[in-house]
Amino acid sequence: MFAFSSLPGVRALRCFLAVAHYRNYRQAADELGISQPPLTRQIQNLEAQLGTRLFIRDTHRVTLTHSGERLEQFASRWLQEMEHFIPSLTSATPLPVLGMTSNLDFRAIPPFAQALARPEMREIVLSEGLSSRQLLNGLLRRDLDLALVGERVLADPRLYYQALWHEPLMLALPEHHPAAAQPTLSPTQLADLPLYWFARRENPAFYDKCEAVFATLDIPLTRQPEAQDTLRVLAQVARGEGYALLPASVCSGSRPGLCYRPLTAALAGKLNITVFLARRQEEQRTEILAAASAIIKLFDLPLTTD
Repeated sequence: MFAFSSLPGVRALRCFLAVAHYRNYRQAADELGISQPPLTRQIQNLEAQLGTRLFIRDTHRVTLTHSGERLEQFASRWLQEMEHFIPSLTSATPLPVLGMTSNLDFRAIPPFAQALARPEMREIVLSEGLSSRQLLNGLLRRDLDLALVGERVLADPRLYYQALWHEPLMLALPEHHPAAAQPTLSPTQLADLPLYWFARRENPAFYDKCEAVFATLDIPLTRQPEAQDTLRVLAQVARGEGYALLPASVCSGSRPGLCYRPLTAALAGKLNITVFLARRQEEQRTEILAAASAIIKLFDLPLTTD
């Protein structure tokens, strides 16, 4: 099999085509702006590389061999195509960039996992590892075209949100706590422990939604500022120091001293994270709007517009 490392370079092919065109080494060298010796070496190296003679040269003329004639047809066509193709790389419309919040594990949410695996999603560049707030700021800076975020973190008129999904919350609690014996729980059953909770400035919409539900509980909740690192929070929970409310998609894996429980039915419909597809309100590019519509169609979820 012929190795890719043995393929002739563009310079060698250009030298070959010049000689094939003029049938004269001196005229070909003048056309290329080089002297005859390096041109001759290029042709000799090319023949050695391909393992065949390309020219028959005597004191009166230069003629192409059968192999040379075949190469002339191919190389001429290939170089012309490359000359037209290379500029198209920079002028082609870039693929839309979709940011996905790191606060959720979309590949653990069946409808999203199925949609992300669809062939259509190959036409969209995925950007992961940022929080919802960082993604929305990226949209405003035009670093991103679309974003899947948890709640409307930024109430900015320049942003357009479309609700896609309600991600349930689960309780992470010490496995030896008496309430762990129950199949579903309310935070009131963990009143002897503090709830690791975030500051309102991090996500005002989600914070206010949850606090409105907490205000209806029979027993007030004790809150403890949570660490930014979820693994550290889970370590504290496993040591029996408190409990946490987490998206169901990230409640996987086992850790000594830790367990997860769903919320009671009465609370599950109220304590959840609404996943939005966000874009710029002023967006008018056809390819971005088409990508947004394609994503919504792929997920095949009940939609509401905000």
